[in-house]
Amino acid sequence: MAELLRLEDVWFSYDGRSYVLKEVNFSVSTGEVVSILGPNGSGKTTLIKLFIGLLRPSKGRIYVKGLEIHKKRVEELARSIGIVFQNPNHQLFELNVKRELVFALKNMGLDYIDVEKNPWVARLNVTKLLEKSPLLLSEGEKRRVALASVLVYQPDLLVLDEPTTGQDFEHKRVIAGIVKEYQRLHGRAVVVVTHDMDFAWEVATRFIILLNGQVIFDGPPHEAVDGGYVERAGLRKPSLLSLGLSLKSMGLKVEEYDINSYVRALKEVLTSR
Repeated sequence: MAELLRLEDVWFSYDGRSYVLKEVNFSVSTGEVVSILGPNGSGKTTLIKLFIGLLRPSKGRIYVKGLEIHKKRVEELARSIGIVFQNPNHQLFELNVKRELVFALKNMGLDYIDVEKNPWVARLNVTKLLEKSPLLLSEGEKRRVALASVLVYQPDLLVLDEPTTGQDFEHKRVIAGIVKEYQRLHGRAVVVVTHDMDFAWEVATRFIILLNGQVIFDGPPHEAVDGGYVERAGLRKPSLLSLGLSLKSMGLKVEEYDINSYVRALKEVLTSR
């Protein structure tokens, strides 16, 4: 796996006195889906702004594809790292949706002809919105347009800040599918910042948990739960995991915390009667 992003002893302060982030060290490589978790105020959004140079570390170093970010312009970093912010109003500004989709492609010198036929646009149910003003869309539609406007140029690292907020069940499933496909089929990486533990459990290959600006856990999702780090950060356990633990407490042989394992365990009980 190729390393896309590395943070070395990163600290950040807005006022020069109190630190929002402290001693942050981790890297992200191709083929990973990393979920950054933590309570409000733990520094999650500040952290992803550092990824593309919107903020600069007070101390420490950040590398994108092996090059320290202070040697790159924000526009250059955006080609490698595409961020979809929690508030879509911060990145939607064109007269209509089609122009939003074209904007990044055009400025990066990429092909933008027939952008409406891009498969990501169709997957996110954005095709019918092309002639509409982004300002007149619902919050859920705005979020999907913002995501589509980044996916069309396929950055090496896709960063999503609270991607499921305002989405119904169907669109959450679509976004989960896109995240997994982007990582698996396109050999890239995805970082998801979310409070949606069910979504994180479904898509992530790795959890990074922040508390009071520090990384308290970095590793496989099941170890974050088993080691008590999820509870320590004040986060709830994913529903799928809670179901599995309940089945285990009833004496069922649950091998993995997924639906297929639960179905096998239930079938085993039923066929043994």
